[in-house]
Amino acid sequence: MTAIPKTIDEYLAPLSRDQRVALEKVRKTIRAAAPKAEECISYQLPTFRQDGMLVSFGAWKEHCALYGLSSRLPDALVRELAGYDTSKGTIRFRPDALLPATLVKKLVKARLAENAARAALRVRNKSAEAATKRTSAHRSTRAATKRAPAAASTKLATEQAAVAKSTQVSAKHARAAASKEAAAKRAGARGANPSATKRVPAAPSIHVAAKRAPVAKAGVPRKSTAVAAKSAPANSRAPTPAIGSRIDPAVAAFLRELEHPLKAELDAVREWILAAGPDVREGIKWNAPSFRTSDWFATFHLRSKDGVQLVFHTGAKVKASARTGLAIADPTGLMNWLAKDRGLVKLGSGAELLDKREAFQSLVRAWIRAL
Repeated sequence: MTAIPKTIDEYLAPLSRDQRVALEKVRKTIRAAAPKAEECISYQLPTFRQDGMLVSFGAWKEHCALYGLSSRLPDALVRELAGYDTSKGTIRFRPDALLPATLVKKLVKARLAENAARAALRVRNKSAEAATKRTSAHRSTRAATKRAPAAASTKLATEQAAVAKSTQVSAKHARAAASKEAAAKRAGARGANPSATKRVPAAPSIHVAAKRAPVAKAGVPRKSTAVAAKSAPANSRAPTPAIGSRIDPAVAAFLRELEHPLKAELDAVREWILAAGPDVREGIKWNAPSFRTSDWFATFHLRSKDGVQLVFHTGAKVKASARTGLAIADPTGLMNWLAKDRGLVKLGSGAELLDKREAFQSLVRAWIRAL
């Protein structure tokens, strides 16, 4: 397996002299047009990155190529490209017929503007989401504030009712006792035997009766939390998070703004991956929709316009699997290995893509288990 270059210099070193000289000139022109861009290797190609992937270039057996043409080129620039070999974001040229520096600069400037617009959109989406959360929290606080006095009033009314009821009972006892005492006195006055008169117990005071009366406390459950927890079934578990709770709004916004001929297929594969396991979540990573469990493991290769492609990997940090490799069951041969722990999956489009769904989801689960 050929070693994967880690820098642009490493990529250029083994090329033929004419290819190396041509691509060094392209590199210098890109650097002049985007001085703040970062150089890196992406998908094994020399790449410049600023607010996401900017442009890439590479050398092949019979030609060189510049990748990452903007999908929203001005008409004047489209006419200027008419004499070149172009297709789906790519422009090809021979090392001895180098692209004009002015043309390369215009293409890079167009990509810079496109990436800056997407970055601004992501910032607006995050700000809107944060504002929505703050508004929701404020409304919840106001609702809780309104409920608190109502609950206190209910509790006070309950206690007052209990005291009033106790007072009424005590007054009734007092009247009965007074009536019996008057009857006994009248009997004594008529010469009845005083010892025969039963002693009438004194009526309980209002305070004592009120103290004995059970006071209902609002909001107190009949069973304590401990008893309720103890009575819960032993095998009860938290429900598996639904796919809707694992969807990242940033991914949905990204796909809405994405101009791609396979948007429907990309969205379908996105759902397949989220449905492959209860711990799978999504997000924007490496300027593309990506998927993770405990770490990132798959990213859409959006530069492919004739078929859906994904890069399977082990996250941003180098892990032991980079040396030992991963044992992945792939009976249908979907995976094209780029390294010991990195592979490219080509799903195609239309009916071809749909036929690969079951095998693809099995591959996703196998990859997650191997991480």
